[in-house]
Amino acid sequence: MDRVNQYRQIVQDFLEDFAADDPEAQLIFDIERDRYLVMHNGWRGEYRIYGCAMQLDLISGKVWIQHNSTEIFIDRELISRGEAAPVLDATCFMPGDPSNAVAPLPVDGGLPNPKGIASQDIVLGLRSPKVRERLAAALHTDVGSKP
Repeated sequence: MDRVNQYRQIVQDFLEDFAADDPEAQLIFDIERDRYLVMHNGWRGEYRIYGCAMQLDLISGKVWIQHNSTEIFIDRELISRGEAAPVLDATCFMPGDPSNAVAPLPVDGGLPNPKGIASQDIVLGLRSPKVRERLAAALHTDVGSKP
């Protein structure tokens, strides 16, 4: 299986696992355009629930995290899918810091995880290009740009 097809399968499996215990979660997979969403549509008592929980896109061989309204660190989850995930350098990444715009660099220099998604192939598209550029410079990594 080539890398893009592997990433496609990892993204789909991750979103299916996320939605598995929520009967109101709707999975929307546009495989032709490589767009993958989890939507919520329903009611909790008198309160209307409607919105996108997560959106992941595959663009130019990279996984773009376009939206995340959860408390899950999607980048970490995608990196850790499969065999031993790389050890992250905590000196350049503060968990929970909203200014984080790219996945942290692994200590191993960015070697791809044999089963998960390589950290250099994850882009936090929900951050502005300027923020991604500044963080990429600090982390010495490519932040991705749309074709």
